[in-house]
Amino acid sequence: MKVALIIGISGACRKQELRNIKPSDIQDTGKNLIINIPDSKTKRQRSFVVSEYFYPKVKKYINLRSAVNTAPNLPFFLNYRNGKCTKQSVGINKLGKIPKQIAIIWDYQKQRLIQDGFSTLSSAVAEGYVDNSLNNQTNNSSKISSAIASTSNSTNSINDNFIEATNNVNRTYASTSKTNDIPFVFNNCSVTINNYYNENK
Repeated sequence: MKVALIIGISGACRKQELRNIKPSDIQDTGKNLIINIPDSKTKRQRSFVVSEYFYPKVKKYINLRSAVNTAPNLPFFLNYRNGKCTKQSVGINKLGKIPKQIAIIWDYQKQRLIQDGFSTLSSAVAEGYVDNSLNNQTNNSSKISSAIASTSNSTNSINDNFIEATNNVNRTYASTSKTNDIPFVFNNCSVTINNYYNENK
């Protein structure tokens, strides 16, 4: 589950793309991984880098997987039970449910903070971040991993900032007139709006 999430975030992958990854699509450089996505929705081959921050976790899975199945053209993701990989591949629906499962593990289900998808950006914007240049891929991968590392160390701070930001938005919205002139301007961007509610009310 963690490895699928790491690869999904690092490459802005759809669940179908994760399902189609094969061991032959993964190149191990010794400190990071270069993963090729041959069949993307846009019919354009692309690749991305899994940074050295995540490398040990993915490499551990590769070693466990290799002990069970070394065929290069079978799906990369195999089911994992009791500390071992099985010979059965992970289905597309199971891959699609990973964000929800992680939300439950982290007890975020009441707050609705995680969507059932690997990316909150539109497909075009997310794939635009995954450039073909190896240097850009490595830089992007490092930025992603450092952002995740820094936020994992400051979860309380994130929640406090989120609550403060929500309060500010609520105050701004309440203070506007009852006309249709809401003070939002969006140019060339993707916007994700999550509805939050209190189940106790």
